[in-house]
Amino acid sequence: MARPTPHHPLFDRLFRQAVTVDLGTANTLIYTDDGGIVLNQPSVVCFEKDHASGPKRVAAVGTEARQLLGRAPRNLEAVRPMCHGVIANFSAAEHMIRQFVDMARPRQIFSRRAAFTLCVPAGATQVERRAIKEAAVSAGAWKVSLIGESLASAVGAGLPVAEATGSMVVDIGGGTTEVGVLTLGGTAYSGSIRVGGDAFDMAIVSYVRNLYGVLLGEQTAEHVKKNIGTAVRDVPAEHMNATGRSVDDGLPRTVQLSNHDIADAIEGPLR
Repeated sequence: MARPTPHHPLFDRLFRQAVTVDLGTANTLIYTDDGGIVLNQPSVVCFEKDHASGPKRVAAVGTEARQLLGRAPRNLEAVRPMCHGVIANFSAAEHMIRQFVDMARPRQIFSRRAAFTLCVPAGATQVERRAIKEAAVSAGAWKVSLIGESLASAVGAGLPVAEATGSMVVDIGGGTTEVGVLTLGGTAYSGSIRVGGDAFDMAIVSYVRNLYGVLLGEQTAEHVKKNIGTAVRDVPAEHMNATGRSVDDGLPRTVQLSNHDIADAIEGPLR
């Protein structure tokens, strides 16, 4: 039997793996053909600050790193590499992708290199697209393809994108909101605005600080949004408690918020 070459089909089956990555502002998802969604983690990486010699050392990624946002000890730095769906910190993104890929697939005797397909916002510039490709290659990809987020969302939702009929997608992410009209396997129109779930969270933080004099953490604001958030006021009232720091004395203080409060808070970014 002839020895498999790098372009031999047997080589592809044994040593290469197709990986699809949704590199989002808030969360990163990884999908493989044989395992489905194998990873869903916050897009956060935490580095050791005092590691002076050599490359940066990763202390935590994903959920563990997210818990350190705003509360990391002095020797650690929690970083969100993505902003508005594109890379804002190249080095951190490279480390994060590499760690996530290692988490998503079991270690084998022979490490398999992966062909990556990554989602990108419609409004991403050529420089931003190149940065995403280079970060994936640095993380170990042997081939990188890019796909628009609207098309990826439509395919994932099971819409008839290959038929001669229009399908519209509105995909609200952490940093961007994508709108796309798709037909015959292509994109007839796509648009992107750099407003998303993160803007809603910050609007809630600002609203509660101004109205109640309490500073909520980002994670607390997101928790409130997910539990009682509403875009309109003409719905039955719901309430929940949220704890933050008093603006006056810095001590913990709990306030009761309603879904009507959240509707008022997010009106600006929602429009």
